[in-house]
Amino acid sequence: MNCSFRRSVKAGLFGLFLTCCAGQASATGATLSTIGSRGTVTASATMFGGFTLNSTTNVLIAVRGPSLLTLGATQNPLVNPGLRLFNSNNIDLLTNTAGSHELFACTVGTAARDYYAFVRGQPLDLNDTCTNVHTLPAGVYTFTITPKTGGSDTSGEVLFEVTFNP
Repeated sequence: MNCSFRRSVKAGLFGLFLTCCAGQASATGATLSTIGSRGTVTASATMFGGFTLNSTTNVLIAVRGPSLLTLGATQNPLVNPGLRLFNSNNIDLLTNTAGSHELFACTVGTAARDYYAFVRGQPLDLNDTCTNVHTLPAGVYTFTITPKTGGSDTSGEVLFEVTFNP
């Protein structure tokens, strides 16, 4: 799979953009299964980034905050990371028709929790943010990560991960 990265830094905001041909093998036959971007999020410094899919792909998204502490990756995780995902028409893909968000605690039995625990051997924390498997058409997608509204935590490190065809 051919991928390219672009980093953007602008007045308290930073982002990492990845363009990939998900599901297509490279010249060596290897395929990309997961991409990630790690950073520090505060109430005044939103983390943003994006990825491009060249074909319809099933994706699973997780934003690790507290589980980074469990893995020993940081001493300052964002306890309640909030995620928004947008398509190229700026439509929020994680908002359902009732106006609430399709994000939830990563509880036992959810696709993301099971995948991380049983396939990757790196369990998610109940306060990490994750989604069910979504089928996304080819296109450009962007995300933002902020502290969840109403949470007591206002800053910390996160890891945004997209898993292709989990």
